[in-house]
Amino acid sequence: MSGYSSNTPHNEDVLGGLRNGDLVKFRGGTHWGVYLGDEDVIHLKGSGEKFTNNTVVKENFWKVADGCRAEKDNNNDDIRRPLPSHEIERQARALVGSQNNKWENGKEFAFSLRYGKESFDQRTRQSIYMSSLSQHRQHNLRVLEELHIGDIVEFERELFKHFGVYVGNEDVVHLTGVENGWFSGVQFIGKGMVKRENFWDVAKGGKAKKNNNQDGISKPRPSSLIVSEARALVGTVENMHFLTNNCEHFASKLRYGKKSSKQGTLGAVAIGSAALAFGGIPGLVLAGGLFLSSVMKNKNDK
Repeated sequence: MSGYSSNTPHNEDVLGGLRNGDLVKFRGGTHWGVYLGDEDVIHLKGSGEKFTNNTVVKENFWKVADGCRAEKDNNNDDIRRPLPSHEIERQARALVGSQNNKWENGKEFAFSLRYGKESFDQRTRQSIYMSSLSQHRQHNLRVLEELHIGDIVEFERELFKHFGVYVGNEDVVHLTGVENGWFSGVQFIGKGMVKRENFWDVAKGGKAKKNNNQDGISKPRPSSLIVSEARALVGTVENMHFLTNNCEHFASKLRYGKKSSKQGTLGAVAIGSAALAFGGIPGLVLAGGLFLSSVMKNKNDK
């Protein structure tokens, strides 16, 4: 087994449940392989966006995982009949060391082994290729490679931004909503929970970036302290308020020791300005309602 990581207990459970011929996805589905038993995985190593230069290799499960999260994923068995496990294994072992370009990506390679080479029509191939090379995947891979423990990570959402703190091994600790019913008068409130989740799960297909923009005016705390506090908070429940205690407040408190939120401040200014335009308390209520209704699309993150 390679070095211990936060994903090791999870991956041990996954490995214990694998059977020969099972599909295994790594790094949030950005890499795929087929399990062959004895902790070995066969997968495609290549270069270029379409794997134009590739080699079929057999490697130890832990080496392929490389500290990242792994998942068993035979979810397509209900629409495609898998080949017998001994046939999957026979074909897989026969391919080890081969070099060719008939597979456009690693997922197609793995699926072809499990379901047969005829399982991919052109439409399926294009769909899988596009999903494996999603609009922001390459960008997010570069971001992930450059992240250091304790960095604040900003994730795109439809209307606002979501924030978390990177704690290593592709994991992010963040504050996220856990219940509905977030309206109370003109306040945007609700219960939130601190969670530790995989970077790719938090990104949800959107664009991510490192955002330590407050480093110029606030001194970051030691990364060891940031991570230890973040881990200790996992599972705790907090009262969230968009203007005073949102995900950005949470992330900044961990990194700098004090809360700050640019979007919370902008939200307060927007409500205040609208209230003046509409006039007094009635305007405040109306403006708050309009503002919060637009926020509800993103309620599970803020």
